[in-house]
Amino acid sequence: MSAGASHAFRTRSTTDNTCVSSVTNISVNAAPTAPSAPSGSVTTQPTCAVPTGTVTITAPLGAGFEYNVDGGTYQASTVFSGLSAGASHAFRTRSTTDNTCVSSVTNISVNAAPTAPSAPSGSVTTQPTCAVPTVNRNDHRTAGCWIRI
Repeated sequence: MSAGASHAFRTRSTTDNTCVSSVTNISVNAAPTAPSAPSGSVTTQPTCAVPTGTVTITAPLGAGFEYNVDGGTYQASTVFSGLSAGASHAFRTRSTTDNTCVSSVTNISVNAAPTAPSAPSGSVTTQPTCAVPTVNRNDHRTAGCWIRI
């Protein structure tokens, strides 16, 4: 039967084909449409201290929607934290009134986590002596990093 249309039904007797009921019209609702694909952005990129990212969905919004990432459990919250760095994540929206109405995928990429600079290397150029019992401290800048001696 066609969705979004009215259909006419009659009943007929099997013992007398001339006995037919009056028409009953029954309307079938139109098929619901899937929500729009979600849009959002990375609101927290990975750092050396926190090597994961956070994405916030910005549309569609409202009580009638739930969201998921990478095929996981749907949730009402639009915030997804703890996402793997250096990866693209697949987001979907679904209707809360008909959870079979699911949007197409929106991919959002989280940057790779930065790497910590390598440990400094160096040596003492002047060792303490009886005449000079201390070593001078110098600060050096190398490749954008301060090396404190």
